[in-house]
This record gives sequence, structure tokens and C-alpha cells, in this order.
Amino acid sequence: MPDFYQGTELWDLSLVDPDNRRPVDFAVRAQLLKRAPHLGAAEALSDWESGLPKLWMTARVLRVRRERGEDFSAAAKYQPAGAQGSHLGRLLAFRRGDNLIAVVPRFTMTLSGRMG
Repeated sequence: MPDFYQGTELWDLSLVDPDNRRPVDFAVRAQLLKRAPHLGAAEALSDWESGLPKLWMTARVLRVRRERGEDFSAAAKYQPAGAQGSHLGRLLAFRRGDNLIAVVPRFTMTLSGRMG
């Protein structure tokens, strides 16, 4: 389940208190959430600045969770997923039950050489 601090459903580059306690524009979030189900990944990414890609992905994953409840039950155990390649330290992967695999990239900015 996602765990967001209120207002961070979109990009939030603020720091800690009191920075992260600004008013939340719920109307913008509602508008983007209404658009999200009708978009493909490329379309969501094309609206990067709004934060739509984060909301789009969250909505899709929550839909999968709703539609495949058995794969998220207590009986659907987590299992590590094996991978190969030179960038193994840049991903986390696991299998959930018999039907789901999650792969999450990490440290992606370092792949371009822009960050150390």
C-alpha cells in the first residue's frame, strides 16, 4: 500500500517541517486522477512537470491490487527474484505469490554519469 504524506501524491521536493505543511491543491489532484486511467505510460510521462507520472503509476498499481486481491493476501508470500547483469545493485526485485513480480530501479541518475 502506498504511504504518502498528505500532498505528496505528486512530486514534492520540499524538505521537512514546516516546508512540507503547505496547503494541498486537491482540485489539481482530482483532475489528474480523473485523466490517469485514460492515459498510456508515454502520455503520462509527457506531463512530467505536473507530477502526473507518479499519480498515474500509483493508480495503476492500486488497481492491480484491487483486481488481484488473492495475490496480496497473507498466503501470497514474498520471494526474492533473481536477476543477472552488471547493474544488479541498481534494482530491487521480488515475486509475490504465483502471479506478480515487482522490479524497482534505484540509483538511476548515476547511470548517466551526472551524479556520483
